[in-house]
Amino acid sequence: MNSKRGFTLIELLIAIVIVGVLAAVAIPAYGNYLVEARRADAKQELAKLTNIMENCRSMNQTYVNCLGTTGNALQDLNGALSDDVRSYYAAQANTAIDANAYTLALITRGSQTRDNAACEVLGINSNGLRFSVAAGATSINVLDPDPGRCWR
Repeated sequence: MNSKRGFTLIELLIAIVIVGVLAAVAIPAYGNYLVEARRADAKQELAKLTNIMENCRSMNQTYVNCLGTTGNALQDLNGALSDDVRSYYAAQANTAIDANAYTLALITRGSQTRDNAACEVLGINSNGLRFSVAAGATSINVLDPDPGRCWR
């Protein structure tokens, strides 16, 4: 008997379709996972910087120069960020540091801009208010400071 071994064209096409469907589902899910992981890194970084600010204030009676000595809040915050977070976030324009209060805000950049629009800016202030807003927002809604549920 002459038996041939191998795959038929139909079997090969079915295997290719199955791999294609799995890839179509897995690749976007992995991209979303990366965005959420980077957001978690940014939140952790903001929490770390809040601890630095509070420790500095307890020792120096001021928040000024707690993150750096340039006197520019944006530059100081950008300089204090870890390299991993700095790759996907930058200090946002409403970052402010003065003697008695601070607001630290990070805005998405690079591939992180695919994040939920309400999570484009993550921030925290000296009162412990954690907020998230869209990049073009001009103010924070204190009744719902985290509309995108980005801090949860």
